[in-house]
Amino acid sequence: MYALLVYLLTPIIDVDYLAAMVASILGSAISVTVSFLGHKLLVFRTKGNFFREYLRSFVVYGGTLLINLTLLPLLMAVLKRVTTSQQLVPYLAGAMLMVGAVVVNFFGHKYYTFRPASRG
Repeated sequence: MYALLVYLLTPIIDVDYLAAMVASILGSAISVTVSFLGHKLLVFRTKGNFFREYLRSFVVYGGTLLINLTLLPLLMAVLKRVTTSQQLVPYLAGAMLMVGAVVVNFFGHKYYTFRPASRG
């Protein structure tokens, strides 16, 4: 989703890091629901608590989104200095940040979003 949105937004938004940040925000908004359903139904297989878990998934994804939005322009600036293909910079930065986000999101969902309700 991020790569597609970067591709579509880059001709519209002149500043490449701004296009990448907008792509990150829009991509996250679209992907949260799809990801939530996949985690709920296929990974953690929880029953009930749909609304509570859905809101918690936004907390987890929101945290990593804020971290990524902070790091994205910085990482793009570094990559612009070390790569010859400037067009690849937003894609490389997004892919690199995604690796860390996947790990953080998994543990966030495991221990927060989809954790079993504590028994009194």
